Amino acid sequence: MKILYVEDEEALLNLISMEIEAELDCQVIEITSGNKAITWLKENDLSDLKAVISDHKMPDGSGAVLFSYIKENHPTLPFILTTGSAEANNTKEFAELLTVNPRNSIQIKPFHLDILIEKIKDIVASEENLPLNNFLRVSHSRFRKAQVPPCDIYLKMSDEKYLKISNAHEEITEDFLEKYVKKGVDYFYVTASDFQLFSKYYNDLVKNQLQQNNLIEEKVDYQLQGFESIQDYVQNIGLDGNVVETMNIVTKSSVEVMRNNPDLFKLVERMMHEENYLSEHSIMISYIAGALALEMEWVTSATLQKLATAALLHDIHLADPHLARMSHRPEEEWGLELRPEQVELIRRHPIIMADIIKKTKGIEPDVDVIIFNHHETADGHGYPRRLDHHKIFPLAAFFIVSECFVNEIYGKKPSKQEIDQIIKQLEKKFNKGNFKKAVEALQKVFSNPYHS
Repeated sequence: MKILYVEDEEALLNLISMEIEAELDCQVIEITSGNKAITWLKENDLSDLKAVISDHKMPDGSGAVLFSYIKENHPTLPFILTTGSAEANNTKEFAELLTVNPRNSIQIKPFHLDILIEKIKDIVASEENLPLNNFLRVSHSRFRKAQVPPCDIYLKMSDEKYLKISNAHEEITEDFLEKYVKKGVDYFYVTASDFQLFSKYYNDLVKNQLQQNNLIEEKVDYQLQGFESIQDYVQNIGLDGNVVETMNIVTKSSVEVMRNNPDLFKLVERMMHEENYLSEHSIMISYIAGALALEMEWVTSATLQKLATAALLHDIHLADPHLARMSHRPEEEWGLELRPEQVELIRRHPIIMADIIKKTKGIEPDVDVIIFNHHETADGHGYPRRLDHHKIFPLAAFFIVSECFVNEIYGKKPSKQEIDQIIKQLEKKFNKGNFKKAVEALQKVFSNPYHS
C-alpha cells in the first residue's frame, strides 16, 4: 500500500511521512511540488496507491494544480488537501473537491496527525468493504478493445462477494479473457465510482477508431462496440451529455458506412454475428432505415442522423435481450412467458425512452417521436397508443417498416426469394399511408441485381 504525500516544507514532509509509516503498513512517497507529483503519477504504477495528501501553496505547482490533474485523470483516487485556509473549499480551484469524490477531504493546518491517519484508515476500509450495490457490470467483450483499463476489474463470485482479478492499468490479455470466457463468464464488474472513468476511456477509444479511415469490417465492429458502451452507460448512469457525444459519432459513422456501401445486404451480413442482439439489431435498423430514406431522396444528414439515433436508442431501456425480442411478439403471448412487471416494462418502454430523450440536450428533434411510435402499426393494433396510419408521421413509419424487416432477417441468411417473400408479407401488413411508401422503398432497395 502506498500513500503519495506532497509538501514543500521538507522537515514537515519527513516527520509526517515517518509517523504515517509507523502507524500504517504502507510506503509514503515523498514529493515536494505539485508538478513533480504529476510527473510521478504519470510514470508509475498506481494500482497500490491508496491516497494523495497535498499541501495547498507550493512553488513549482500548487495543490490546486495537482488536484485539477487528479480530478481529470484519476477521479476515484482520494485527495486530502492540507491547508492553512479554512475557506479553501470555497475557492474556484477546490469548489469540486468534496463533491467529485466522497472520499476527498480537507485537513486544516496545524492538523492533528491522529485525525489524518484515521482518515487514511477510513479510505482503505471503504475500498476493502465496498457495498454490494457499488458494482456495475461490463461485458467481457469490451476488454478486447480496452486492453489497459484505468480501473480495477472484479469478478462476481456470488450476490455477496466480488473478487478483484485485475488492477488498474494492468494489461488485459487474450489468454486472460479466454480463461474466464471458457468458464461461462459474460460480464466483469467495476466499482460504481470507476464506471464513468472506464466509460470515458472506452468511448474515447471507440470515437478515435470511428474517425479513422478503417476498413468497413473494422468500422462496423467499432459501431457495435460503441453501441454496447452506450447501452451499458445508459442503463447504469442514464442518458446524459457524456454519452450523447459518443452516440452522435457512432450514428454518423453508421450513416457514412451505409451511404458508401450500396450492397446493403452484404453490409448487414458483415455485422450479424448473433453475439449481442440489442446492438446488432439496432445497427441493422439504422442501415435499413437510412437506405429507405435515401431511396426516397431524403438525403439530408439530419434526417439520416435522426433515424440512426432512434435505432440506437429505441430498445435500450430493455436491458434483457429476451424482453427486447418479446416486445415484437403479439401482446397475447407476453403473459404466457413473462411476469406482470416485465409485461408492463415492455408496454411502457417507448414512453419512458421518449420522455428521457425529450429531456436530453444534443439529440435531434423527432427522435423522441420515432421511438414513441416504433411499436405502432398501420391497422391501429400496436402499442402504446393504438395509433393508426393516419397519425404516424413519415419517419416513424419508415422506421417501423425497417424494424419489422430486420426482425424477419435477423439471425438468418435469406435468399433473394426469401427476401421477396418477406417484403410481400410486409406489403400486406403495411398497405396504407406512409407505411405503403416505406415498403415500396424497401422493394426498390432490394431489387438490385447483386441479390439474385
